[in-house]
Amino acid sequence: MIRSILVLGVSALALGACGGGGGNSEVKKACATIMSDPEPAGELADNDVSVDAFCDCLTGQLAEMPDADAERMRTTMIAVAPGFEEGRSGQEIYSELRDKGQADDATTADVEAYENMDDLGEFLEDVIDGMGSNG
Repeated sequence: MIRSILVLGVSALALGACGGGGGNSEVKKACATIMSDPEPAGELADNDVSVDAFCDCLTGQLAEMPDADAERMRTTMIAVAPGFEEGRSGQEIYSELRDKGQADDATTADVEAYENMDDLGEFLEDVIDGMGSNG
């Protein structure tokens, strides 16, 4: 029930923010890289949403989020995008981030990237769902 309320709230927020677009070009580039991976690209295609439209919507939604939450999503997207550019799967990237984030010599950035991966995945799914159900 609570998850349903949260998803509805995020979806409504996504719709309201989609018109805004703009945003950080580094985040848009990271978004385009991540969403061009076959799995998320397929989800976008299933919902008849282009990568550009999705990334515009996402950056608009980030602008509407509390600063700390938006910054967590931005930094995590920027941290994982190079792995996608190198052709690794989301699971491979997650495993690498887990290993780095749990290592004895892990940096704060390593730990945060690993800890925020699940939240980023849910955020991306919520934006896709919001766009698909209202597109």
